[in-house]
Amino acid sequence: MIFKKYPGNGRGTYAEMLKDHNGVVFVIAYKGSARFCRTPDEVRKVFGVARNQESVKDLVAWCKECLP
Repeated sequence: MIFKKYPGNGRGTYAEMLKDHNGVVFVIAYKGSARFCRTPDEVRKVFGVARNQESVKDLVAWCKECLP
């Protein structure tokens, strides 16, 4: 299993990528809850109205880079 942390993790958001034989999963911790997402679009939906912020766009771009 491969773990890769998002380089832009801050005080309010934590993201990492998990890769194993089942595929890629993104773990997103935001606003006191954590979610498992399989696609960059699911990651974008976690942030609700904040999904148009540059930091979220950068995170989604990083997720797309991590996919095979």
